[in-house]
Amino acid sequence: NDSFNKLVSRMFPDSDIAKGYACGHTKASHLIHCIGKESIDKVRKELLPDSGEEKKWYSLSTDGSSDNDDKYFPILITCEDSEGLIGTQFLDMPTVNYADAKNIAETVEKCLSTLGLSLSNCAAFVSDNASVMIGKHRGVLKLLQEKRSGGEIYGVGCACHLAAKQGVKALSFDPQDFLVDLVYHFDKSAKQKEMLREDISFCNETIRKVLKHVSTQWLSMSYTLKRILEIWDGLRCYFLTHYDDDDTDEPGPSKRQKTNGREGDLSGAREPIYKLYVLFLHAIIPRFDAFNILLQREDPMIHRLQPAMMKLYQELLGCLMKPSVIMENKDDLLAIEVTAEDLQKSNADLFIGFSTSQMIRKQDLEGSYEVGRFRAEVRGFYQKALVYMKQKFPLKDSVLKAVVVFDPE
Repeated sequence: NDSFNKLVSRMFPDSDIAKGYACGHTKASHLIHCIGKESIDKVRKELLPDSGEEKKWYSLSTDGSSDNDDKYFPILITCEDSEGLIGTQFLDMPTVNYADAKNIAETVEKCLSTLGLSLSNCAAFVSDNASVMIGKHRGVLKLLQEKRSGGEIYGVGCACHLAAKQGVKALSFDPQDFLVDLVYHFDKSAKQKEMLREDISFCNETIRKVLKHVSTQWLSMSYTLKRILEIWDGLRCYFLTHYDDDDTDEPGPSKRQKTNGREGDLSGAREPIYKLYVLFLHAIIPRFDAFNILLQREDPMIHRLQPAMMKLYQELLGCLMKPSVIMENKDDLLAIEVTAEDLQKSNADLFIGFSTSQMIRKQDLEGSYEVGRFRAEVRGFYQKALVYMKQKFPLKDSVLKAVVVFDPE
């Protein structure tokens, strides 16, 4: 992109090198082709040793991208280099427009065969949790395992943020819908932005920009919720004063993202109960984020995966279940029936976050219908998240339990 030159100088204003950066579309394309070839040559050298040497194990990862007319599947390969270090290299980025499991699997196998690599040395396959990728019967992982001669390819999905999303389904407040609709309400209207700034200033809050939550980047959720809370009084004042469901300058459906095909409705931001949901999610989501961030480290984390999963599971159990139940089953937490309400805490004892509890007390909301429904939905959040973790997380995986012995700590 020719505009990237200007972006570099703005990103690093104190760098003379950045100010002199000049790499337009043509030059960048040639650089990418050269770097790509170098990466592929390095993979071939590392994984195809001289005759007599044992072939090395490797893992594959891929994810579909459909930003343009074509659907691309960049393929990355992770292996051990000649110095004994684990590294990830770019392998290929084929186009698979008819992206069913069979075509994706055949494309991956073709990319490997072009380099002379065999699936027999593939140890793991990393993808998202879509059924087309990891479906038990006809997913890409299943098809690759069938093509592999002997052994099994270890499948690694993306279960962490999906556990939180599963819990959110129990709430009548959808944070992703709310955050996306909020950004698009102010996105193209200088008038609405100015009115919001005036209301934020009127409420004696620091004027801050509404951050954009990217639905494919789960870690942005916590930051965007924090920003909303920082300007909450100003936002509520704006929606009480200016927002009209029937007459709004909000961009039409073609110019904004939609979730589940629904039109955005921000009128609920006028109600105090909305803030309870935002406060609760701001308190609970960092627990998922901490686990998610651990998995995104560049160094190998497989030896820490099992303890980290159980730590997250135990934390959520502690938010929902009675302490006595957890103590009685401390040697086998997975044996606890998380949907049994007689084993769960009372509504008053459920973890909803300190700030959430303080708001209920200060505004004397305890005992109201809205707070009762809120606490019931929080209970459902924990139940759904825990059930999903038991079903989808490899909590009982024998390999992950065994490799814990390699943890130097």
